[in-house]
Parts: sequence; structure tokens; C-alpha cells
Amino acid sequence: PSPGLGFGGGQRLGGFDGPVHSVAYRPGGGLLAAGGADGTVRLWDTTVGGGPAPYPQPLTGAAGPVFALAFTPDGRRLAAGSQDRSTRVWTVPGPQDGPPPAPDLLGGAPATADGPASYVNAVAHSADGRWLATGSADNQVRLYDAATLAPAGVFPHPGPVTSLAFRPDGQGLVSGAADGTVRIWHLPARPLRGMQGTVNAVAYSPDGTLLAVAAREVHLWDVRDPWLPRPVGRPLPNPTGYSGTVAFTPDGRTLAVGGREGKVWLWDTSRPERAAPRGEPLAGGTGTVQSAVFSPDGRTLAVGSEGRTVRLWDTRDPDRPRASGELTEPTNMVYSVAFSPDGRRLAAGTVDKQVLVWRVPSDGGVPQAEATLHGPGGYVMSVAFSPDGRTLAAGTGDRDVWLWRFTGPAGDGLPESAGPPLTGPSSYVYALAFAPDGRTLAAASTDSTVWLWDTAGLGRAGARPSARAVLSGLGGKGYAIAYGPDGRSLAAGGSAAAALLWSTDAEDAARHVCARAGSPVTRAEWTSLLPGLPYAPPCT
Repeated sequence: PSPGLGFGGGQRLGGFDGPVHSVAYRPGGGLLAAGGADGTVRLWDTTVGGGPAPYPQPLTGAAGPVFALAFTPDGRRLAAGSQDRSTRVWTVPGPQDGPPPAPDLLGGAPATADGPASYVNAVAHSADGRWLATGSADNQVRLYDAATLAPAGVFPHPGPVTSLAFRPDGQGLVSGAADGTVRIWHLPARPLRGMQGTVNAVAYSPDGTLLAVAAREVHLWDVRDPWLPRPVGRPLPNPTGYSGTVAFTPDGRTLAVGGREGKVWLWDTSRPERAAPRGEPLAGGTGTVQSAVFSPDGRTLAVGSEGRTVRLWDTRDPDRPRASGELTEPTNMVYSVAFSPDGRRLAAGTVDKQVLVWRVPSDGGVPQAEATLHGPGGYVMSVAFSPDGRTLAAGTGDRDVWLWRFTGPAGDGLPESAGPPLTGPSSYVYALAFAPDGRTLAAASTDSTVWLWDTAGLGRAGARPSARAVLSGLGGKGYAIAYGPDGRSLAAGGSAAAALLWSTDAEDAARHVCARAGSPVTRAEWTSLLPGLPYAPPCT
């Protein structure tokens, strides 16, 4: 500062045995932290009169100087990077809380497989609280999931990392290194977290702007930008402590949520940030509601449960729904229900290894039994119609996906087997979804994978679906899957209490990667890295 600014001597805060290497203010103020060469972090309450008041207990444990400090955006946690190769993440105590609880520890001595091999010089939290980054003298930036502290990536450098900062919009991480270079890094895709318990179901709103994720409660996410999903409003509570299924009405203004005790709640989602319940829960069933789906015209809600029936509700007035029928053909628990895209059929998968198909009258009357499909050797966990309504798929406990084709010129005949089942998953196929163009079938399995099959040739003589890809990353058993209405994204979730989004649009994915790839590869770099190959750099 220039002499004319008139800075005074300032107030001196002591307590350290040696130099102070790092300081940080809690976002919003009120608390000052400082890290010293003696391995301690000292805290001062800056809200009291007469100057900052020291906390009685410092944060201890580091075996060397504390070089870096960073609060989480909510100010509840404090990360401290040290010369001893560790990063300690403390829950910030109150001024009178006494000794603080032990911190979470990343790295340390001896060096761990996922920890730094040298001093931690820099730490930073992203503005949305998703990420914790550490920069160290072993030439590495390490990225962690801030909620779980699970490793999420390593970014190598040619020299020691000296400083870190996240972009305010959460789109990238900036690092400074001893080689005199500043680098900008794109952050990896991150699961949608915050759910408690297993993710049992996912559903997109018809306009593709919202994703509903059902666990104990239902969480709504704004997915207009699938690369940067954001939570919307408060989670929708379920008094039974379990949300087993979710489904939007065709107009997107109502969300059905199934729970225990045979109950289904309807929520007004016309203003998702302030979603509100519509009347009393739909009751009358027994056991856990496993599946619920609206008819394409929105006038009927079909509910499958452990009660061995499919219950039907007239939802033309969602504030005053009324029971409109009960299908009693199932002889065991109903795991999944689905309407055909034209609303003329209703299918259900059951624990007794059958798929039941009903015809739905055009006048909205009670559906009539059309066929009982056999073949699966295990529970039928999921059923799904292709977008043209001519194919019915069933995911089963025998690890296969069974297919049937509806005969007749318009697909109005009885279903027939489409050949041997699709194989590949090594455990239950719990959820199925066709892409909106009908060219891909996706399956979530309890072997922690998502399988994609090419179904473009269905209906052609001799054509068989073929495996297109196997997606990993769920981190646990897969129980839920759904395509976005435009087919450009795929959502899945399961036992890891998180949901993942994948881009299924190759051009969009390429644009996203290239927009964050930095400077194009120069001819000299190409020659050095790929000698003998014609110069053809990507993203140009």
C-alpha cells in the first residue's frame, strides 16, 4: 500500500512458537484461522468487541509447519495442508466447545497410495462445496470429493505446485507451479450427491429440465445443463422413510412418489423450487410401492406393490384423485409397471417370473388381461416398452433381458418372443430404459454396471441386438435408470447413494471437451509426441 493510505501498526495476534505460514478468513467473516511453523492452527473469534478473541484450544496434530488453509464455503470445515505430507480436514468448533474432534486425514507420513509424497503447499475448496484440492511439492494436484474425501483425480505438473484457486462458476481449477506457469484444469464429472440411502428410482420431467432422484427423500435437480446439474428446492420428505419410485405426469406439473404401506404421494412441481404436496396420499394398497407410472394422456396412474395387485387411480384432477380399478391377476409382488407409448397396453413384471400384459380400453375403463409371458428364470425386476410400442423388454433376476415383439401390421397382435435373451450383466437387471429414438436399450444391474445394447434392428428378420457399451462409475449396485426426453443424457443410480449422468451425444461431448482443452496442439508438440503421424490436431 502507498504511504498515503495511512495504515496503522495493526493488532498483533500471538500464540505461535515460530513463523506463521498461512491465514484464512471464514466466508462471511467472524472467524480467523492461522497456521504456524509449530504445526498448530489457531482460531480467533472476530465478532467480539475489543478485537479478535483467541479460541482456548488450537487445532493440533501436524508434524510440521502448516503451509495452507481453506474453509469450506459454508464455513463449517477447515482444511489444513502441512509439511508432513498431510491435509487435515477439521469440523470447526465453537469458541466454547472445548477440545475439537479429531480431523479427517488425507495422506501423511508414511506416504499413502492416494496421498502426496511431499509438502502440501496449497489447499482450496470449490465455491459449490463439491471439491477439495491439494497442491504439493511432489508436482501433483490432487482432487477429492469434499463430501466423502474420496480421491477424484490427480493432475501432474513439471514442478512443485505452489498455489490453487477454483473458478467461481465451478467449471475449473487453476494451479500455479514453480516452473512459472499457471494451468487451468477441467473438473471431472461428479455424481449427484446429498441423498440419504439407496437411490431407488430416477425420472426426468417431460421437458428435460428436472431430474427426480428417489432415495429416502426425493431430490430434484436442474439438469438443463447436464454438465453442471444443480439441486432445486428442498428434498421432498416421505413419512415412511423410503421413496421407491418416482414418475412425472406428461405435463410435468405433478410428481408421484411411492413409499411404504402401499402409499403414493402426489407433489405439485409446477414451481419445483417450492414443490408442495397435493392432498392426502393415495392409499389402499399394502406393502412397499415398487413402481408407479402415469398413462401417456395423464389420466391414469398405475401402481405396483408388494400387495400382489396393480392399483389404478384417475388423476385427471391431481388434487382429487380417485381409485378407478384394481388388477388382481398377479399372484406375487409386482416389481415394475409400464404403459406403452400409445397408452393401449399396460405391462407388469412380477416376482413369480412372469410378465403380465393388459389391454387398456380407449374409454379409460379397467384394462383387460391380454397375455402372460413366460421364460425368465428369475424375478422380473423391470419392464419397458420401446418408443414405437412394438417391443416389450423385461430385466430379470437371472441376469438377462428378455424381449417380445407385438405381432400384426400395426403391432396390435399378441406378443411373441424376439429370440434368446440379451446377456452380459453378472447380476440382477434391476432397471431398463429405451432411448427415445428406440435405437438403444439401457440396463442398470446390481453388478454396478450399466449395459447398452444396439436395438436399431429390432423387427428386421434375423436382426439381433448387440452390446454397444458397458458403463462403470456407479460405485455400487445399480437400481435406477432413465433417458432424458431428448435422448442426449442418461441418468442412473443405486446403492452408492448417488446418481450419475452420462452424455449420449458424441458431438456435444466433443464440444464440451474441446471447450476446456486449452490451447491447440502445436505442430512441434505433435511431432514430439506422435512422430511419423500426419499433423491432425483435435478440436480445430
